[in-house]
Amino acid sequence: MKAPSYVVKVPGSGNWHYKRDVPPDIRAALGGKPARWRHSLGTSVLREASIEAARLTHKYNELIRVIRAKAQLSPEEQAQIEEAGGEGAFVEQVSERLRAAEGAESGARYIHSIAELDGPVTGSDPFAVAARELLASTRSAAPSPSEARAKIAGLQAEAESLREEIAQDAPLVAKLQPASGLTTKLGDLPSTTQTATLGSVLAAWEKVKKPRNFNQYSVPIREFESLHGRKLLTQLKKEHVRQFRDHLAAKGLKESTASKHFRCLKSIFSFAVEDGYIDASPAAAVRWIWKKRKFSELKEESRRTLTVDELNRLLGVCDTLPKNNHAKQDAAWFIRLALWTGGRPEELCQLTHADIAKVSGVMCVRIRDLLKYQKIKNQSSMRDVPIHKALIDMGFIQFVEARKNQRLIFSTLKADGRERLYSRMQRRCSRLMRNQAKITDPRVVVYSFRHMFKDCLRRIDAPQYIADRLMGHTSPGRRVADGYGGAQVENLNKWLQQIDLFDKGRTVSGFKDEEAPAE
Repeated sequence: MKAPSYVVKVPGSGNWHYKRDVPPDIRAALGGKPARWRHSLGTSVLREASIEAARLTHKYNELIRVIRAKAQLSPEEQAQIEEAGGEGAFVEQVSERLRAAEGAESGARYIHSIAELDGPVTGSDPFAVAARELLASTRSAAPSPSEARAKIAGLQAEAESLREEIAQDAPLVAKLQPASGLTTKLGDLPSTTQTATLGSVLAAWEKVKKPRNFNQYSVPIREFESLHGRKLLTQLKKEHVRQFRDHLAAKGLKESTASKHFRCLKSIFSFAVEDGYIDASPAAAVRWIWKKRKFSELKEESRRTLTVDELNRLLGVCDTLPKNNHAKQDAAWFIRLALWTGGRPEELCQLTHADIAKVSGVMCVRIRDLLKYQKIKNQSSMRDVPIHKALIDMGFIQFVEARKNQRLIFSTLKADGRERLYSRMQRRCSRLMRNQAKITDPRVVVYSFRHMFKDCLRRIDAPQYIADRLMGHTSPGRRVADGYGGAQVENLNKWLQQIDLFDKGRTVSGFKDEEAPAE
């Protein structure tokens, strides 16, 4: 009999020994030692030694596999295993979820059978017969069809949720235990894209987008699934979307609220396409149909700009805020800057000391996305906006210089869950307007400042291309580089300095993000 691998004779010993070099990568993972695995096999009989050597070979092969598998894990996967309490605990957690999912599915099938939702139980279905016999032995009453459907829906939702979690963990289990029975079972599970529902896509969307107002999206999705049931995403068609739109229109909600619900539904379908759950959105070609209404009615529902009296009250309040309160001073200067630049709120919140600089001798607010936390709407949003002389006279440059060592000029802002800075500033400005300036009309919002700036540009007959460059709008034929040269900035400054927010000839105007058609 020939000695198998790693089985050798050692001089001076009558027994067979096991000797195996430790692979370099494994040795490094073990801290540099040992260079070789050595064991006495405790017998001089080759057949017996071979059996023990096979056990050791299997042991070390498994050790090599585990170490190499862990070396291929991402930091996130390693953290996931550590959080579970180690590899064994992680695998056991996945096994428990799989058993729970199978239990929920069996429970749903049991209730379906005892409620006879498909008609009386026959002998052709052993499971149904057994369920019926169990019910009879416990002298329990079968649930009504409506109760049964509700319970089944709950169990199916639970099983679906568990299987989605399992599907996400399956690749990691396969790395850790490629030849295990659990890995084989998980390999037979349908992918998350095959089992996804609108509700599960909503959950995935929330993790990616981190929305500030999740309920704004979850409410219409729950309503949709209440209307149509918890169908697979691949089963949903245009007809389901049209029926939901008509359901919202007939529900008695304000039309603006109903249309917002519908837009949120379309957003989740769009995410499902982007993330590969479906190839095309069934909602893409379905539009909200606005009711025809009178212009006077629409005007009452519009946002509006500020009156000159409201503007004076607001700026008067800003002037009285305590100088040693950084949060209130941030709000005051944000309001002033928004009024005289017409900038989008998020653009202004993310400004740094370096973004307030001279361009061709003109002090400008430089709106960019150079830093990680800076975001702009589109390429045309990247621009230089000259600073109005009124802002300079108020002391804006001194305010910026005082924040020179801060990350942001509005130094008290912190990003929210969506990494947006404006949410906190919006609350401060709203309280200041409502409680202190006594501007209680809900149609007046922070975004009113931007529209008032646009109205002022119209009042001085500024050319459209000037208005577009100042406000970061895309205009026909505009190139990205337009507006960055000295001559362009000087021209922008010439027009901007003519703006007069206190012009008594300026009238209040209404605006709405999405205008409804009117008669």
